[in-house]
Amino acid sequence: MQHDDIDDLFADLRTAAPAPSEALIDRVLADALREQPKPAPLAPQRTVDRWSQLIRRLGGVPTLAGVTAAVVGMAVGYADPTMVDALAGGLSSYSIGDADLFPAADFLVTEG
Repeated sequence: MQHDDIDDLFADLRTAAPAPSEALIDRVLADALREQPKPAPLAPQRTVDRWSQLIRRLGGVPTLAGVTAAVVGMAVGYADPTMVDALAGGLSSYSIGDADLFPAADFLVTEG
């Protein structure tokens, strides 16, 4: 063989790529499917009571907390001011003039 013959042979081999047979493709796919991990079994569904279902349908715990805060806010806003004062322990009748900021501070200057 001459130098040109080898170049022609390599050129022919580069242009004509052999197609894989169907049997080879089937074996490769079977090997690939065998190597794939098996899916984990699904966890059993736990039973959920009606309250949990209701809370989930309303949007979960954050939504329920917001609705509860809104209802409490409307109740406090609608309530009689004397009732709110009783619930707060009488804080609304307290003024800053009544505050003793240094109660019994004379104990610092006494002896013995």
